[in-house]
Amino acid sequence: SFIPKIFAMKWRNGRKSDEDVFARREAAR
Repeated sequence: SFIPKIFAMKWRNGRKSDEDVFARREAAR
């Protein structure tokens, strides 16, 4: 459920900011 949510966010926004959030969450994991 974690990955699909990020994918939906990235696909929706399509911004590089999402990549930052994704990297941060990945690091937090």
